[in-house]
Amino acid sequence: MPEVNSEREIKLLAPPDFQLPELVGDAHGIASMAEGEPLDLSATYFDSPDFRLMRNGITLRRRFGEGAAPVWTLKLPVNGDDTLRGEVNFPGDTSYPPGEARDLLTGVLNGSKLGPIAEIKTRRRRWLLRDDEGTDLAELVDDRVSILEGSLIKGTFREIEIESRAIDERGLKKIAQVIEQAGGRPEQRSKASRALEVLHPEAVTSSELPRVAPSDPAANAVTPAFAKALRHL
Repeated sequence: MPEVNSEREIKLLAPPDFQLPELVGDAHGIASMAEGEPLDLSATYFDSPDFRLMRNGITLRRRFGEGAAPVWTLKLPVNGDDTLRGEVNFPGDTSYPPGEARDLLTGVLNGSKLGPIAEIKTRRRRWLLRDDEGTDLAELVDDRVSILEGSLIKGTFREIEIESRAIDERGLKKIAQVIEQAGGRPEQRSKASRALEVLHPEAVTSSELPRVAPSDPAANAVTPAFAKALRHL
Protein backbone atom coordinates (compact mmCIF):
# COMPACT_ATOMS: atom_id res chain seq x y z
CA MET A 1 0.00 0.00 0.00
CA PRO A 2 1.26 3.54 -0.74
CA GLU A 3 2.21 5.77 2.18
CA VAL A 4 0.49 9.17 2.09
CA ASN A 5 1.62 12.22 4.04
CA SER A 6 2.48 15.88 3.65
CA GLU A 7 5.70 17.80 4.15
CA ARG A 8 6.29 21.44 4.91
CA GLU A 9 9.77 22.63 4.09
CA ILE A 10 11.75 25.69 3.13
CA LYS A 11 14.62 25.45 0.65
CA LEU A 12 17.63 27.70 0.20
CA LEU A 13 20.47 27.64 -2.31
CA ALA A 14 23.94 27.92 -0.83
CA PRO A 15 27.38 28.59 -2.37
CA PRO A 16 29.90 25.71 -2.32
CA ASP A 17 31.88 27.22 0.57
CA PHE A 18 28.81 28.02 2.68
CA GLN A 19 29.17 27.45 6.43
CA LEU A 20 26.05 26.60 8.44
CA PRO A 21 25.45 29.29 11.06
CA GLU A 22 24.93 28.61 14.76
CA LEU A 23 21.30 27.62 15.21
CA VAL A 24 21.28 26.44 18.83
CA GLY A 25 19.99 29.10 21.20
CA ASP A 26 16.97 30.58 22.91
CA ALA A 27 16.30 32.97 20.03
CA HIS A 28 15.41 30.04 17.75
CA GLY A 29 14.04 27.65 20.37
CA ILE A 30 16.61 25.02 19.38
CA ALA A 31 18.39 23.29 22.26
CA SER A 32 20.44 20.78 20.28
CA MET A 33 21.34 19.49 16.82
CA ALA A 34 21.74 15.72 16.44
CA GLU A 35 23.62 14.75 13.28
CA GLY A 36 22.60 11.57 11.50
CA GLU A 37 24.61 9.35 9.19
CA PRO A 38 25.30 10.97 5.81
CA LEU A 39 23.44 9.55 2.83
CA ASP A 40 24.37 8.98 -0.80
CA LEU A 41 21.15 9.29 -2.77
CA SER A 42 20.47 8.56 -6.42
CA ALA A 43 17.21 9.70 -8.01
CA THR A 44 15.67 9.43 -11.47
CA TYR A 45 12.75 11.72 -12.32
CA PHE A 46 9.97 10.78 -14.73
CA ASP A 47 7.67 12.95 -16.81
CA SER A 48 5.89 13.07 -20.15
CA PRO A 49 7.80 14.14 -23.29
CA ASP A 50 6.25 17.63 -22.98
CA PHE A 51 6.92 17.86 -19.22
CA ARG A 52 3.27 17.93 -18.12
CA LEU A 53 4.04 16.99 -14.54
CA MET A 54 6.69 19.65 -14.08
CA ARG A 55 4.51 22.32 -15.66
CA ASN A 56 1.87 21.52 -13.03
CA GLY A 57 4.26 21.54 -10.09
CA ILE A 58 4.32 17.73 -9.78
CA THR A 59 7.36 15.47 -9.49
CA LEU A 60 7.65 11.70 -9.72
CA ARG A 61 10.93 10.06 -8.83
CA ARG A 62 12.55 6.72 -8.11
CA ARG A 63 15.23 7.05 -5.43
CA PHE A 64 17.89 4.77 -3.99
CA GLY A 65 19.83 5.35 -0.80
CA GLU A 66 17.31 5.32 2.04
CA GLY A 67 16.91 1.67 2.92
CA ALA A 68 17.52 -1.60 1.14
CA ALA A 69 15.06 -1.01 -1.71
CA PRO A 70 14.29 1.99 -3.92
CA VAL A 71 11.15 4.05 -3.28
CA TRP A 72 8.88 5.76 -5.79
CA THR A 73 7.69 9.18 -4.57
CA LEU A 74 4.99 11.38 -6.07
CA LYS A 75 4.98 14.99 -4.83
CA LEU A 76 1.94 17.20 -5.39
CA PRO A 77 1.32 20.92 -4.81
CA VAL A 78 -1.17 21.87 -2.07
CA ASN A 79 -3.42 24.94 -2.35
CA GLY A 80 -0.77 27.14 -3.94
CA ASP A 81 1.40 26.99 -0.80
CA ASP A 82 4.97 26.54 -2.06
CA THR A 83 6.22 25.37 1.35
CA LEU A 84 3.68 22.53 1.58
CA ARG A 85 3.62 19.41 -0.59
CA GLY A 86 1.54 16.27 -0.62
CA GLU A 87 3.69 13.16 -0.77
CA VAL A 88 2.78 9.61 -1.78
CA ASN A 89 5.40 6.87 -1.47
CA PHE A 90 5.13 3.59 -3.35
CA PRO A 91 7.37 0.64 -2.45
CA GLY A 92 8.59 -1.62 -5.19
CA ASP A 93 11.73 -2.34 -7.14
CA THR A 94 10.41 -1.61 -10.63
CA SER A 95 12.08 0.30 -13.42
CA TYR A 96 8.79 1.89 -14.58
CA PRO A 97 6.41 3.95 -12.38
CA PRO A 98 3.93 1.75 -10.45
CA GLY A 99 0.39 1.51 -11.75
CA GLU A 100 -0.99 3.16 -8.60
CA ALA A 101 1.16 6.22 -9.24
CA ARG A 102 0.17 6.38 -12.90
CA ASP A 103 -3.51 6.12 -11.95
CA LEU A 104 -3.20 9.23 -9.78
CA LEU A 105 -1.75 11.13 -12.75
CA THR A 106 -4.37 10.14 -15.32
CA GLY A 107 -5.96 13.60 -15.48
CA VAL A 108 -2.63 15.37 -15.91
CA LEU A 109 -1.04 12.97 -18.39
CA ASN A 110 -4.19 12.54 -20.49
CA GLY A 111 -2.77 9.47 -22.24
CA SER A 112 0.83 10.68 -22.51
CA LYS A 113 3.52 8.15 -21.57
CA LEU A 114 6.05 8.59 -18.79
CA GLY A 115 9.80 8.34 -19.25
CA PRO A 116 12.99 9.35 -17.45
CA ILE A 117 13.86 13.02 -17.87
CA ALA A 118 16.62 13.66 -15.32
CA GLU A 119 19.01 11.88 -12.99
CA ILE A 120 20.74 13.36 -9.97
CA LYS A 121 23.07 12.14 -7.24
CA THR A 122 23.06 13.77 -3.81
CA ARG A 123 25.52 13.67 -0.94
CA ARG A 124 23.35 14.52 2.09
CA ARG A 125 24.26 15.60 5.60
CA ARG A 126 21.36 15.85 8.03
CA TRP A 127 20.55 17.03 11.53
CA LEU A 128 17.52 16.83 13.80
CA LEU A 129 16.82 20.16 15.50
CA ARG A 130 15.43 19.54 19.00
CA ASP A 131 13.97 21.63 21.81
CA ASP A 132 15.02 21.36 25.46
CA GLU A 133 12.56 18.48 26.00
CA GLY A 134 14.08 16.41 23.21
CA THR A 135 11.22 16.94 20.76
CA ASP A 136 12.23 16.88 17.08
CA LEU A 137 11.26 20.32 15.80
CA ALA A 138 12.64 20.03 12.27
CA GLU A 139 15.14 18.23 10.10
CA LEU A 140 17.90 20.24 8.46
CA VAL A 141 19.65 18.76 5.44
CA ASP A 142 22.64 20.00 3.48
CA ASP A 143 22.56 18.51 -0.03
CA ARG A 144 25.38 18.66 -2.56
CA VAL A 145 23.73 17.71 -5.83
CA SER A 146 25.22 16.56 -9.14
CA ILE A 147 23.10 16.61 -12.31
CA LEU A 148 23.99 13.68 -14.56
CA GLU A 149 23.74 13.01 -18.28
CA GLY A 150 24.82 9.41 -18.59
CA SER A 151 28.14 9.23 -16.74
CA LEU A 152 28.87 12.95 -17.20
CA ILE A 153 28.24 15.59 -14.53
CA LYS A 154 26.47 18.44 -16.33
CA GLY A 155 25.96 20.70 -13.33
CA THR A 156 26.11 20.95 -9.56
CA PHE A 157 24.39 22.93 -6.84
CA ARG A 158 24.10 23.00 -3.07
CA GLU A 159 20.73 23.13 -1.35
CA ILE A 160 19.72 23.56 2.30
CA GLU A 161 16.31 22.21 3.33
CA ILE A 162 14.48 22.71 6.62
CA GLU A 163 11.55 20.30 6.98
CA SER A 164 9.04 20.58 9.78
CA ARG A 165 8.60 17.81 12.31
CA ALA A 166 6.77 19.63 15.11
CA ILE A 167 7.32 23.27 14.23
CA ASP A 168 4.95 25.63 12.37
CA GLU A 169 5.65 27.63 9.24
CA ARG A 170 6.60 30.71 11.25
CA GLY A 171 9.22 28.71 13.14
CA LEU A 172 10.64 27.33 9.88
CA LYS A 173 10.91 30.84 8.47
CA LYS A 174 12.82 32.03 11.54
CA ILE A 175 15.41 29.28 11.01
CA ALA A 176 15.55 29.99 7.28
CA GLN A 177 16.16 33.67 8.00
CA VAL A 178 19.28 32.83 10.01
CA ILE A 179 20.59 30.68 7.14
CA GLU A 180 19.76 33.45 4.66
CA GLN A 181 21.71 35.98 6.72
CA ALA A 182 24.70 33.61 6.59
CA GLY A 183 24.63 33.56 2.77
CA GLY A 184 21.79 31.24 1.73
CA ARG A 185 19.28 32.32 -0.91
CA PRO A 186 15.59 31.34 -0.63
CA GLU A 187 14.59 29.16 -3.59
CA GLN A 188 11.60 26.80 -3.43
CA ARG A 189 12.17 25.13 -6.80
CA SER A 190 12.48 21.36 -6.79
CA LYS A 191 15.72 19.56 -7.56
CA ALA A 192 14.03 18.14 -10.65
CA SER A 193 13.28 21.64 -11.92
CA ARG A 194 16.93 22.62 -11.55
CA ALA A 195 18.07 19.49 -13.34
CA LEU A 196 15.66 20.15 -16.20
CA GLU A 197 16.97 23.68 -16.57
CA VAL A 198 20.40 22.18 -17.29
CA LEU A 199 19.43 19.09 -19.28
CA HIS A 200 16.35 20.39 -21.13
CA PRO A 201 16.52 24.20 -21.28
CA GLU A 202 13.61 24.21 -23.71
CA ALA A 203 11.30 22.75 -21.04
CA VAL A 204 8.60 24.96 -19.58
CA THR A 205 9.24 24.46 -15.87
CA SER A 206 7.21 27.29 -14.45
CA SER A 207 3.66 26.68 -13.25
CA GLU A 208 2.98 30.44 -12.94
CA LEU A 209 0.02 31.75 -14.91
CA PRO A 210 0.54 34.92 -16.97
CA ARG A 211 -0.56 38.24 -15.49
CA VAL A 212 -3.43 39.99 -17.23
CA ALA A 213 -3.73 43.78 -17.48
CA PRO A 214 -7.13 45.57 -17.44
CA SER A 215 -6.49 46.76 -21.00
CA ASP A 216 -5.96 43.22 -22.35
CA PRO A 217 -8.63 41.45 -24.43
CA ALA A 218 -11.15 39.40 -22.44
CA ALA A 219 -9.76 36.16 -23.90
CA ASN A 220 -6.45 36.88 -22.14
CA ALA A 221 -8.29 36.71 -18.81
CA VAL A 222 -10.57 33.79 -19.64
CA THR A 223 -7.80 31.44 -20.80
CA PRO A 224 -5.71 31.65 -17.56
CA ALA A 225 -8.91 31.28 -15.54
CA PHE A 226 -9.78 28.03 -17.34
CA ALA A 227 -6.17 26.83 -16.95
CA LYS A 228 -6.26 27.56 -13.22
CA ALA A 229 -9.57 25.72 -12.82
CA LEU A 230 -8.22 22.75 -14.75
CA ARG A 231 -5.12 22.54 -12.55
CA HIS A 232 -7.27 22.75 -9.45
CA LEU A 233 -9.45 19.90 -10.74
